Amino acid sequence: MNEMIDNNTWGGKAAVQKDTVEIFISNSYYNSHHAKHFPNVVGYPDLLNWLKGGPNAPSDIKAWGLEKNSKYTFIDIKKFISNGGTLDPGTKVERRKNKQMLKQVEKEKEVEKKDKRKTRK
Repeated sequence: MNEMIDNNTWGGKAAVQKDTVEIFISNSYYNSHHAKHFPNVVGYPDLLNWLKGGPNAPSDIKAWGLEKNSKYTFIDIKKFISNGGTLDPGTKVERRKNKQMLKQVEKEKEVEKKDKRKTRK
């Protein structure tokens, strides 16, 4: 949609994130699951690339720290983050590095938001 707006090919009003979210899931589910856990994933590049998928996506073991016989869930994402970047409780991951990456990404997002606000004015 943003690309179409930039190219002046979008015919309607720009949809906000809330509009897009409510097409697929309820607002309360989005806030309790997606909005709560996914922002923390950006500090873990392997998991982020695994979630995006594609031919260059890392294996389950590289992304999650182990391979499950079942599907991964929001509970797994929560455990992964609380374990510092792994589902394997026997593996210690350098948490400080991941937290620093997360803080850097959050700063970059704030800068992007400010830039977007400036361009809209």
